[in-house]
Amino acid sequence: MSNSAVILKYLPESTQLELVSTLINQDELEQALEIINVTAIDLFGHEAVLGKLFEKFEHAVSEFFSDFQNDKNNRCDMQELLQEHHELLTLFEYIKTIPKLQDQFYDWTYSKILSFIKERRNALYDELFFSEIVSKFIDLKTSPFALEEGNMSDETELLLLLSLVELHFLSIEEDDSKLQDQKSNELDRLLIPLIGCNIENIALSCSKLIRWRFKCINQACSADSEFDSLTWKLIKRMNNPGATREWKERNILTFLLRILSNANISNGLISFMKTREYWGFLQDSLNHKVHEYRKLGQAVLKLSVQRLSTNTNETFSAELFIWDQREGADIIETWKKFTTLYEIVALDTALNQIQEARTDILSIFDSKFLDPSWGLILFSTGLRASMESVRKYVVSLILEVQNPSIFTSNLRILTETILPTLMQAHYFKAIKNNSHYAQDCPHGERVARFVSRILNNSNGLEQETIKEILLLLIQFGAAFDPARIYVSLGLYRFLESKGNKSITNEHILLFRKLFEFECEELIFETTMQTLYWNCLNYVSDDVTPEVWVDVALFHLRKCLCKLNHLDAGLSTDQKPNSQKITIPFKDNNGRYRSVDTMINLNKINSVILIKLTDFLYELKKDMWFDQVKLEQERDLLLTIEQPSKYSTTEPTGDIQTLPVESFKSINVPGFFENLLIAFTPYKMEIFANIPAEILKQQLGQIGHERLCRLYSGITSYFKQTVDNKLKDEAYGRFFWFVSLTYHSDISSEDVNGVLILAKSNVFDDNCNYSGNVSITSLCRDILSNSDVNVENLLIIYDIASTIWESINEERLVLKESQLHIQLINILFDSHILRYATEQSLTMQKNLLVYGKQVAKLGYARRVFLPAISGNLAVFLNSYSKSFKNKESYIWLADLLISVIVQPQMEQNIFHLKTVVSFIYDEYFGAENTEKLYHLVYNDFEISSKVWAIAGAILSGPVFGQQIRDYLVHSTNLLTSKKRIDAIEENQRLLEWQLLLLSSSRCENRASESMILSVLESIENEASPLVRIYKEWFLGLELAETYNDSEKPNMIEDYLFDLLIDHSKPTLVVSATKILFLALKGASSQDHQRLLSRFICFLIPNAGSNKPLVRHFSNSLMLSFWPHFKDELKDSTLRETVKNLYDNAKKTEVIGQYRSGDANVWDIKKDFTLTGIFGGVIRKTTDHDPLYIGTAEFQQYMAEFPEVRSFVDFGADDSHLWLGKRGTTTDTVDEGVPDCAQSTEISPLQTKSGAWETVLDLNNKKSTDTVKRSSLIVVASLVDKPPNLGGICRLCDVLGAELLTIQDIRAKKHPQFKNVAVTADKWMPMQEVPVNDIASFMKEKKGEGYTLIGLEQTDKSVKLDNDYHFPKKSLILLGTEAHGIPGHLLEELDLCLEIKQFGVIRSMNIQTATAVIVHSYTVQHM
Repeated sequence: MSNSAVILKYLPESTQLELVSTLINQDELEQALEIINVTAIDLFGHEAVLGKLFEKFEHAVSEFFSDFQNDKNNRCDMQELLQEHHELLTLFEYIKTIPKLQDQFYDWTYSKILSFIKERRNALYDELFFSEIVSKFIDLKTSPFALEEGNMSDETELLLLLSLVELHFLSIEEDDSKLQDQKSNELDRLLIPLIGCNIENIALSCSKLIRWRFKCINQACSADSEFDSLTWKLIKRMNNPGATREWKERNILTFLLRILSNANISNGLISFMKTREYWGFLQDSLNHKVHEYRKLGQAVLKLSVQRLSTNTNETFSAELFIWDQREGADIIETWKKFTTLYEIVALDTALNQIQEARTDILSIFDSKFLDPSWGLILFSTGLRASMESVRKYVVSLILEVQNPSIFTSNLRILTETILPTLMQAHYFKAIKNNSHYAQDCPHGERVARFVSRILNNSNGLEQETIKEILLLLIQFGAAFDPARIYVSLGLYRFLESKGNKSITNEHILLFRKLFEFECEELIFETTMQTLYWNCLNYVSDDVTPEVWVDVALFHLRKCLCKLNHLDAGLSTDQKPNSQKITIPFKDNNGRYRSVDTMINLNKINSVILIKLTDFLYELKKDMWFDQVKLEQERDLLLTIEQPSKYSTTEPTGDIQTLPVESFKSINVPGFFENLLIAFTPYKMEIFANIPAEILKQQLGQIGHERLCRLYSGITSYFKQTVDNKLKDEAYGRFFWFVSLTYHSDISSEDVNGVLILAKSNVFDDNCNYSGNVSITSLCRDILSNSDVNVENLLIIYDIASTIWESINEERLVLKESQLHIQLINILFDSHILRYATEQSLTMQKNLLVYGKQVAKLGYARRVFLPAISGNLAVFLNSYSKSFKNKESYIWLADLLISVIVQPQMEQNIFHLKTVVSFIYDEYFGAENTEKLYHLVYNDFEISSKVWAIAGAILSGPVFGQQIRDYLVHSTNLLTSKKRIDAIEENQRLLEWQLLLLSSSRCENRASESMILSVLESIENEASPLVRIYKEWFLGLELAETYNDSEKPNMIEDYLFDLLIDHSKPTLVVSATKILFLALKGASSQDHQRLLSRFICFLIPNAGSNKPLVRHFSNSLMLSFWPHFKDELKDSTLRETVKNLYDNAKKTEVIGQYRSGDANVWDIKKDFTLTGIFGGVIRKTTDHDPLYIGTAEFQQYMAEFPEVRSFVDFGADDSHLWLGKRGTTTDTVDEGVPDCAQSTEISPLQTKSGAWETVLDLNNKKSTDTVKRSSLIVVASLVDKPPNLGGICRLCDVLGAELLTIQDIRAKKHPQFKNVAVTADKWMPMQEVPVNDIASFMKEKKGEGYTLIGLEQTDKSVKLDNDYHFPKKSLILLGTEAHGIPGHLLEELDLCLEIKQFGVIRSMNIQTATAVIVHSYTVQHM
């Protein structure tokens, strides 16, 4: 206190008042305030002074508002700008000090806010909400303060005003008497309704103000029942399901959390807590996608249960929550357990803790105090975790639940979170089970079973559950097809298992929407539509026939896939010759009726009769109802029967509805003549729908001239009318008709004219899909005639090559596969291949390009590879032996190799097609009918390999040598392009397999240069599987060329030279293996020299100092001794080898992979197709490359029986295969982790005081409540997101003050998030770029920090028990690779290094940081 202030204290009050008034008038506000504070002068009643002060306050506020809105720098930081308005801040001190002035401020604020509500009422509230809620809080007609400057209507001004109110509340925060002033209580009646307004910024600002008012509001609720009821009515209405804005939900949560922080709560809140609405709102909050809302929801939930335990003695049930004071302790323990589980699953997610809590999570559904829907929230939030490992584990928990009825406790969670997650594509892994095609999808089967079990245990909610599932399928109508199929399969199983009649009218209409969705792939489309169709059989008794028939007819007309699903949907007792079909609903007498009976029922009205008739027309057209006699005749049919009547007019009607019987009375010749006279697309459509047998029967000879007239008519029509779709359809129907007549009466001389028309269409007139399909079909028909002449052949080639080049310029359309396959069959037809090989080098080059394009496309498309390889096999078998010029068919060797080595995608979507086809066959396929896969694709893809192999075998010795030479000189057979590449390895395996096979067909042995190239390539061979084939090849060559009476050949000497030098153990092992294989393959009477020479190396190598050589040589004795013991004549030698064998036998482990005995085979006995193509590898290694078994060779080589005369198919010998090490024979589903083996002992603890801890909303950040040290960790040199995420997490756990990183955006990196989880939300972090590290450290040095580097230098200090960290420490971390740069080392006070004792002289940066930060923490925390 200054001397002048002391003097003022003793002046008379009038003098003091006069002085204060003078200072205020002179704008010396701070001096006047000091006098008031020192003298405690009472200004009550001095209206002039108070009026002057408030006038200045209003003026200062106005200036502040104006400055904020005119801020040229766009700072938009109210707090920063407010610091520049010193007068306004001083005036707020007056308001804080002078009660009368505070009342005036509250009245002024109330009036301002009230005026804003008047002006912006429609924007703030819905009319009903205002009239029923807001109007009850306030009276718009009265205002305690007269506003001179008019009403407030600007949103920004109101927000600034609210911020000033917050500033005032903050200044009186410690004085409860001022906070509980009557005037401030009146202000609450405006603030509470505003938290529920429709303007987000205003609502959030008012919600913040409640921070200082919650005690007063709670007291007012307890004292005033009307205010209490109104307050909670407002909160309820704010929570309007489906319309509530997210920020309103947050306002509700914060309001509840503040009110519940009071020990005693009002009756209105207790009544609210007794409703389902209250607990449903909390469930929605806990299940929210935003982490902050979940955390708020958990805090409100905990406080709600705690307050109920102390504020009510009643027992009640609110559907989602029960309370019984008698069992209060048990109920609280249950909720403690739930909130702890919720924290580790939804808030601070950690996989290891979830795994440990597995038993507790599953058992939570058994609690009588907890509705199952709360447990579903654990699943739902876990499925939205940022870590994929957590999501997968939660999926496995869901599928492990024993009581599926729990999932119907909250259908929204089931269909919005659980099922969509289960339907994600990456879970659906197809399993091959030692087959060439996938046969099972474990996850898909679990999903189907999951859906079926839920429906079977839905406790009367099956119709509602079915509805939600159908809505889900509609929502995901364009999603992953197999997922939708398996969900639909689960629904069908439920309906089919007990003949459950659960499908309602509402469901049928939803099925109608599902019928609209299409799959891009035909197997998926067929299975999907068949499942939907069959579900319609299980309708409830109240379904109206009209609704059912409407949807059924819609499906038949719109569905693109009509293979067999209609037949599968019919009653099982209906056979193809039956005249009846059972409709799955009852007639008016309550009986199920077949169609012919229902049509004659008089009680069915005419509308339904017509629709049923239309339905039968559709069935008749698509299936086998040729004998159904229909009474109605169509006007369209009558018109068609008399074609002369409409030569210049279009008929009307739907041709698709006419049955076959109705066409028999048509005057086809007359109709055709009418079409020639006046072509229209609709007439052409009618003509194309006339059954083929009727056309053939009535038309007779057409003649080339009339075909040309029709073509000319089509061309002329579309010169005047531009409609590419109609034009394409018309040309497609024309060439379909030409193809039809080709089989009947087109003469050979007319074929050329037809082909010229087709070529003209492709080159000039159309070249679109429908026309091209019909043209290529016609070309295939012509090629099937063995007498096709060269001129026509070249036209066909020009047509096919032009179409192929046209469609191949862009991505091939999957649904146009029919055209693609026909083009492949044409281009690689034997006629064209022969002409190209014998007469056209240009055609050879083009076909090679097309063939390699087809092979490459076969990677992701079915049928392409079987189509081309089948054609090649037929051609090579028929013609290759007649080839004389070797160079003329080297291109065929190139093409054949390209086809056989072409890999196919391993993506699940590719293999799931076969799995889904098996589902169709199991549920809907009839006995003795072709399987769905074969209906769509003909043969499995493995057929392409088998047919290519057949072509290589049957092509003759000359072609075999061409294949061998091409493989050696023009491929990566000997040396891989990449050292490690699985796709290339598989290709090279196929190349070697083809080489072995072709070599056996060659007349001449391999040249020395070729053998030497193979020998030299072994040294650098990275693939152990390819090395097996190289060893096989060399072993065969040595065995076949070895002569005991001659000098050692080049192969023998080369291999024995390798046995001398043990510096390369792998080469020694390979050489040993080759020699042993050759010994076994050579004649026993002619290999004594080789045997003696081999033993001289084998025995010493059994004692080699190289473990690999020693182990292999010893284990080889297990095979060597039994095979050659009778040939060892020397007793000492026999005893030595016998001892080595006995020792090896003692260490033998039957059935497991060994590097010696299991890696040998018989190069001649195993020289079979099954042995070459994968069998030997499966016998000798634990790898599972492509294997072609006996069944495949027998099936696909049935048309090439002569193959067996060259090489035997062989046996599968699967009992000799080595399985994967460390695995069982059971199939493991890698899509979802198995949690069944988790511990049953519950280690669950109340994590971090989850139940007792209450979220503190009064701090801006939760980190403010965390005790933190004075340690700064500078990680700006660390650049890997996973390392930064780990460092962030441990710094938060250990309470570091600050963490710096070079780019703050790293926090959003998925790898950072996976490791840090939520630590970045709580750990204070600052961006310090690498270039700013030095300046940042200098700044902290000035603040008293000791700068420490984590680095090994010659002056480093050992981090041990003797080192003591300064309290204010900054630790600089180096880069992962190079540590701390030199220029930064110079800035440090010292370097610390972690004492090490092992061999490795470095550790991961996360680990090193954990050690040093923990060392600091134990000293200072």
